[in-house]
Amino acid sequence: MYKNLFFMNNVILRKYMWLFGVVSAGMVVDQATKHYVKGIVSTVKRIRICSVFSIVETYNTGISWGFLSKTGKTFQWGILGLSMGLVVMFLRMFANEKRLSSQWAIALIISGACGNIIDRFFLGAVFDFLSIHWKNFNFPVFNVADMLISVGFMILLRDYCKWNR
Repeated sequence: MYKNLFFMNNVILRKYMWLFGVVSAGMVVDQATKHYVKGIVSTVKRIRICSVFSIVETYNTGISWGFLSKTGKTFQWGILGLSMGLVVMFLRMFANEKRLSSQWAIALIISGACGNIIDRFFLGAVFDFLSIHWKNFNFPVFNVADMLISVGFMILLRDYCKWNR
């Protein structure tokens, strides 16, 4: 009995150490790219890479794509609290998830959310810098954390559709 209990705890520990590694790696890449880009765009504000892609300096005080960005500090702290609550919800989802692809998806979502939470806590806004544009169309500016969240959600959606037919 004790041997089985030890083995079970060891498996759980490995699962969470893996999660910690993936989340940490994603956060480091996100924060490193933000730090690097801030140093570059602090003087020029926009770097055109090609006709459809630029690096820009944008601070998003709202939620997705600047929605509700004209609100006050209280609302911004509320967004921070909501984001942290969502991370806890995804941690609980991770604990119950058996499929590896869904575990990866949840880890990517948590990683991206934590990267943006760090910005919101220390800067009062999320630093976005990747700009895609074509003719008169400008896609909302985003960052590495947003990509992690988006890819994670796409994997979760695929898994949900695949496993719940």
